[in-house]
Amino acid sequence: MNVKIPIGRLAERLSAVSGVSVQSAESFIKSFFELAADTLVSGEVLKIKGLGSFEPDPSNADFPVRFTPDKELADTLNAPFAEFEAETLRDDLSKPELELMAAVEAQQEEVSK
Repeated sequence: MNVKIPIGRLAERLSAVSGVSVQSAESFIKSFFELAADTLVSGEVLKIKGLGSFEPDPSNADFPVRFTPDKELADTLNAPFAEFEAETLRDDLSKPELELMAAVEAQQEEVSK
């Protein structure tokens, strides 16, 4: 799910749970993100308890900020997938190769039933 939440809607949610006005909530959110950006631009790591760490990664032009979730958040987000086993794949696999591997695995599962 890739849903974008506009600042106005986020401010409405923050207002509802905190009891401050929507305008105050929006001002806080904008100030917070400005501070977060300034922190990262200065090369510092930004850690938010319960969320995770944002770390500048100037060597990666596509993703100049690396995010590492806190363990509790990661566990919560990964809980629905806990029954799956991780499988290490080569970094250079193409989409057709991945699709072929998935098809072969599905056939093997059908044969083993």
